[in-house]
Amino acid sequence: MARSGPQKVPGANLNLFFGRGHPFTGSDMEVNCGLLHTTEGPKLYDYDGGRSAPTVTAVPDFTEQRLVWYQHFDVDESARALVNAPGGVETNNANIFQIELVGTCDPATHDAWTRRGVGHIFWPEPPDWAVRDLAWLMRWLRDEHGIPLTSGLEWLPYPASYGRSRARMPFAQWTNFRGWCGHQHAPENDHGDPGALPIDRLLAVAAGQTPPPTSPAPKPAPTPVPEDDMTPDELLATPVPLAVLPDGYVPTVAELLNGAKEADRLVAALRADLPQLLLDAPMPSFAAVPGADGQPYIPSVAEVLNGAKQADSLVRALGAQLAAAQTAITALAQAVAQQHPVDPQVITAQILSAIGEIRLSLTTDTAPKGTS
Repeated sequence: MARSGPQKVPGANLNLFFGRGHPFTGSDMEVNCGLLHTTEGPKLYDYDGGRSAPTVTAVPDFTEQRLVWYQHFDVDESARALVNAPGGVETNNANIFQIELVGTCDPATHDAWTRRGVGHIFWPEPPDWAVRDLAWLMRWLRDEHGIPLTSGLEWLPYPASYGRSRARMPFAQWTNFRGWCGHQHAPENDHGDPGALPIDRLLAVAAGQTPPPTSPAPKPAPTPVPEDDMTPDELLATPVPLAVLPDGYVPTVAELLNGAKEADRLVAALRADLPQLLLDAPMPSFAAVPGADGQPYIPSVAEVLNGAKQADSLVRALGAQLAAAQTAITALAQAVAQQHPVDPQVITAQILSAIGEIRLSLTTDTAPKGTS
């Protein structure tokens, strides 16, 4: 797809340009919509050398009261700031111009930075000079690249905008969208930035119209707290934002409780089955023994334990028999010594020698005979 129109934003800093000739060069496209992010940090990032960079970043200069633009890719070149899952739809390559706004859309972060004296823009309530400069770029993109100064989307406050919110576009709507949207609207993504950005005011300023009066951004709904008049069913259906899952899904209280019960059941079953699982487990390969078919056989833990018990019983029985035989031989030697003046130890040795000769004779007699 051919690029058209100017590819560099007027006056943009190119010190962090990652486009053509760099490892993370994007694909050619023709932009027809814009998407706004917030960095959720007070400074400019290098985006891991371009691996996750947008098209441009707006860095506030509080002294001069203006936005400084850093361009990372050409206008008609795909950026890399969105997640693009396998299958589904294109995100970064969806003809979209991506802007990262240095600052935050999170009221909690805004309050924390304010207490610590960290200079920043809270983008749900941007100063007029930030609105002016962002609107200037939106107007330039309309004039030079045809991105409409429209939106028509709901811009939810953060954190209600996070995950599978009602603001996130389905695939078909995303594919056909033209105008301006936020990260919170992109499918296959779960981020909720830029929150309750005053999009109507921005678009009005960009179009040269009288902007609607600035009003404080709506505060996000707090995490629901069970009240005395909340019914059990209402409590179970309450979402728990802090327990958001990796895919962005926010489970309810009931789902968390059911998950905990299922985990407890699995742990109890595992504890009950663990002894038998251990006994059935095969021994390491060094414990292999010759099998009935001549092939190595690896016994289980239970078989080895049973074999060890049987061997121990045999050793104990043989030891008892040997002790009894030794006692009998000693008694016989003493009886003989009483009749003949001979040392009992000598007689014992002679008896053991005779027993050995008898065993040898029996072994020789019972051995297989060769054919003549």
